[in-house]
Amino acid sequence: MRNTKEMTKGVLDFNAKIDKLSADQREHLRKAIEGLVECCIDGTRHAVVVLGKDDDPRAEVLTINCNEMDAAFMLSCLTETFMSANLEDAPAKERFN
Repeated sequence: MRNTKEMTKGVLDFNAKIDKLSADQREHLRKAIEGLVECCIDGTRHAVVVLGKDDDPRAEVLTINCNEMDAAFMLSCLTETFMSANLEDAPAKERFN
């Protein structure tokens, strides 16, 4: 049980959201947060987090230890990696569409 005596309303609200997650979702979130914390501790590590919604083409971008140009470069490299991985098993004609 959590000690809630000194917790603020914001922390309580956040904990209530976490409590709604499945065990797998909590583990995935834990790994993501652990990676972000490592970036905050180790200045040689960088992070770009992109948050979006299905019905909105806009996205919110959060960065750690990098500027917009660094973030754009990281995302560009990842885009190429994802495209290559997606096309790896595609039939030959799909590579040209």
